[in-house]
Parts: sequence; C-alpha cells; structure tokens
Amino acid sequence: MDGQGRVWAPLPPDEAAKAGPSAQRIAATLQRWNRAQTPVRALIEQLWEAIDQHDDWQPLADWLAVTREQPSVRAS
Repeated sequence: MDGQGRVWAPLPPDEAAKAGPSAQRIAATLQRWNRAQTPVRALIEQLWEAIDQHDDWQPLADWLAVTREQPSVRAS
C-alpha cells in the first residue's frame, strides 16, 4: 500500500507496454512477489504451528501453490 491506502497492483500487459520498460519491470516484479491472497493472522498462526510443532512445511507450500495459481486483483 502507498501512503494513501491504495494497493499497488501490476498493470495489464497493454498498459505496461505503453508505459515503457521501467513500468514493465515493475509490473513483472509486482506480479511475481505480490500474493493474490493476503494471509490473516489465524492462517499465519496455523501455518506456523505446523512448522514449529511438527516441522511440517507442507501446509505453507500448499498455501503458496494455491496463491500462485490465483490471478492478482487489480485495485481501482
């Protein structure tokens, strides 16, 4: 989020192409690193409990796989 509460989201490919190479790199970075779903505290605690108490990283890996499959939502 920026200082005004707006969420940064990648530009659609046609807009990124018009904006130039810097915007294209920024858009690609946002697409790669921004999760389509933000985990709430309960989910974070659930994922961490599996890791901390059982050394089970699979729930985290599963959640990451699911969020990678979901397209990012562009803020208006």
